[in-house]
Amino acid sequence: MTKDYKTLDIDPNKLSEPGDGINGSQKHDGPQGYTSYEYTKSGGESFELRFISYENEKYLPFLPPKGKISKVTIYYANRGTILLAVQIATEKDRNYYYICKDVSKTVDEDSEFYEFVENGKKRLTNQDIRTILQKVETNKFYYEQLSNDLRGKLWRKNDSTVDISRYPGGSGNKKVRQDAKGGYYYTNEVGVRVNLTVENYPDRDGSYTKLTHTPENGELGTIKHGRGFYFLRPEPTDESSVSVYYWKYDTTHEKVLLIQLGDGDPSVYYTTSSSTNGIVWKNDEHSKIKEDSLKELNKQNCLRNEAHAINISEKSESYQCPSCTKYKIDILLDREKQYYIHSFTVTKNKESPSISRFFEGDLEQTGFPFVAGMNNICVYWSEDSSKPSLIYFFIGGYHWYSRYLGETFWEKETSLKNSQASEKSNIPNILKKYATPKVILDASHTEEGKTTYSPRRNTLTFRVSKDTVEQSYSQYTHSKYQDNKGFKLKNIEHKGNLLGINSDDLLTDVTVFYWNKDENHYKPLLIELKLQTPTTYKYYQKLGKNVVWTEYPRSEATTQLLNEDLKKELDRLKEIHFPDSGLGTGAKAGIGIASVLGGGTAIGVTVWKWPSILSFIITRV
Repeated sequence: MTKDYKTLDIDPNKLSEPGDGINGSQKHDGPQGYTSYEYTKSGGESFELRFISYENEKYLPFLPPKGKISKVTIYYANRGTILLAVQIATEKDRNYYYICKDVSKTVDEDSEFYEFVENGKKRLTNQDIRTILQKVETNKFYYEQLSNDLRGKLWRKNDSTVDISRYPGGSGNKKVRQDAKGGYYYTNEVGVRVNLTVENYPDRDGSYTKLTHTPENGELGTIKHGRGFYFLRPEPTDESSVSVYYWKYDTTHEKVLLIQLGDGDPSVYYTTSSSTNGIVWKNDEHSKIKEDSLKELNKQNCLRNEAHAINISEKSESYQCPSCTKYKIDILLDREKQYYIHSFTVTKNKESPSISRFFEGDLEQTGFPFVAGMNNICVYWSEDSSKPSLIYFFIGGYHWYSRYLGETFWEKETSLKNSQASEKSNIPNILKKYATPKVILDASHTEEGKTTYSPRRNTLTFRVSKDTVEQSYSQYTHSKYQDNKGFKLKNIEHKGNLLGINSDDLLTDVTVFYWNKDENHYKPLLIELKLQTPTTYKYYQKLGKNVVWTEYPRSEATTQLLNEDLKKELDRLKEIHFPDSGLGTGAKAGIGIASVLGGGTAIGVTVWKWPSILSFIITRV
């Protein structure tokens, strides 16, 4: 469908017929001493404006803002003969001003105009506009000499409200500050604070860094990167934040991979091409970036950083780089040593690219250092596993990395650190060791209705089942979802913090116990490990706020704690972690405050009830 763009003729002699269904009229309540004309569409509808013309199809040398426009106002001196300024109001009530640089010259297609945008929270009054027009009329308009109040209302369109080259750890013009709460921020060129948040993407172990810049006044203007400007096409019209994505190894934040305007749904994404050197960014409305921004990041990482990848799950003779599909990768099988060699095809008169990243299907594998210049990778598979668990490459030395079944995070394999791929070694036993999963379970996974989850850095699925202990405690049991085969425990985390509990024993499940009044599950009381063969039990406890988790001593006992024995231990641990749970002094004082109110509720007075008191106690302990 073709958009209905309008062309507006601002010749005062054509005021009654400016064209394309637009009505013109003289504005009688404008700035005193100046002539102003106002143009709107019939019926008050908004419209899209392509050009502004004058004097028989001559065009003013600037493009109107993108998007719908509600009104155009033209300001003249000398009863409508000298054009001073143009004001364009968008459908979203944002005003743009185009001010003539030199009114002593006849306006033509070579004339120059200053471009400004009004701060949406501080509007220009008629007196403000009159002050500006007086300076323009005498060719004495200098933005730097305007009052602070006027400059606060009227921003130069080329002023940067966001500088996406800034980041924590940056120096010079890339520097940011940290406030008392630990948040990052900087002050932009128009004196507004811009808050900056930093996160890994797509999760805390992700390969990308996402920095979100949010001007505190909610106005997102021109986007700058260092000394140069980034041009977004089409221009954003109503966004209050911009997020930029970098590869985590781009520590100086030089090459932006993706720009996102707004946060949440809908968001607008922009990409660039090598032909514009990262200066012009375009929004492809028909792309699928919204549905799969990670896929686009992987593609841009190849194009912008030449960070090509291999797919360690491939066993075919050849395949394309999984991110950009522009380079062919050959695979050679060494049956004797049970590994596949992945290497780029070297074409004549063309330098072979290097491998910097590893994928398993669509999932990027992490844990590797930054490497460049790799052309050959050896991937090892065990005979009884459908997943590779050992990788070797040579670059400045021998590098071996291994992972347990299901993991996406690889660690250095120290037992082979001085070996090369062609040497005979204990590789079959190493592959057998890693064929058993070893996971980081999440003790804080207690949300009702979500009975399965994947542990951190892992693709395996675990089931969580809930039960109660004597109506006072809840227990959450974690077990493998896919099969009944055992697993080992690398660690247990709780709300992002590692507890330091691990086990090389083969386990069937792990159970975490909470007090029922700890509704947000801030403090696990006891953790049970169930060993597979023979079926025995180990327990872990924490005996204070800043104390590490230790195995619960039970002499030679290896049986499961049940019924009264279990409740007795949970009661003991509850008293350690919730000493005021029996209505201690603080809780009683809170209830005493509430009792003063009697049966009524006073306006503006907080009524303390037991859940609120308990939540306060838990937070403070």
